[in-house]
Amino acid sequence: MYIIENGITPPKENGVGRVEALKKLKIGDSFICDYQERKCVIASQKNASIKLTSKKQSENCYRVWRIA
Repeated sequence: MYIIENGITPPKENGVGRVEALKKLKIGDSFICDYQERKCVIASQKNASIKLTSKKQSENCYRVWRIA
């Protein structure tokens, strides 16, 4: 049997939340993420109309900066 619930918002489309978060970055801001998330972030930069660069920090840890 299913429990029916009201008022729960569905998740955003894949990548929409990421693009909105990237748009909030100011030039020079950076964050740490893993390899898989880095690939998704770099792929989303065009949709966010920004430019990013990244550098490997450790085994599976990358720092991503907004550069433009």
